[in-house]
Amino acid sequence: MDHIEQYINEFIAKTTSPIHAKSAVNLLDDPSFSVRNSTDAALDLVSEAAAAIRGAEERAIEVVARAEQLANAAIEKIQLAEGRIHRAQAAQRKAEADCVEARRATEQAQTRLAAMEAEVAAAEQRASLAERRASDAEVAVDCIVNAIRTQLPVMSTEAVKEMSAA
Repeated sequence: MDHIEQYINEFIAKTTSPIHAKSAVNLLDDPSFSVRNSTDAALDLVSEAAAAIRGAEERAIEVVARAEQLANAAIEKIQLAEGRIHRAQAAQRKAEADCVEARRATEQAQTRLAAMEAEVAAAEQRASLAERRASDAEVAVDCIVNAIRTQLPVMSTEAVKEMSAA
């Protein structure tokens, strides 16, 4: 934008030069100035003015063209930036959705783990109870065996074999 302002300021300075205005005024004040000279001078001034106007118009066209180029380049950069922003936002939304899904999966895994831990604790409790019962049963069997040995008469080995065969 600074380039445009600088170019416009230079253009204004060139086209409104005080030298042109002084030369026209000096010419009219000159006593040797005749009608013929004044006509020629007027035509020269008109030609100079027309040339200055053409030059100003050409420079204005150049300035406008350059301004349009700069504006188009800026628009293109903005559109590219907007595209990058949209892609970044889409990636962010996907990452957030992935995080939500990962949290959900973690919570489900924690729930399953807690249920499995409860099942293991219950199984350990049942196993402990079964071991106690087995131990109690073993003690009871030992007591019964001891009671049988102490209260029954001792049989001979042959009698035990006969009972087993029957």
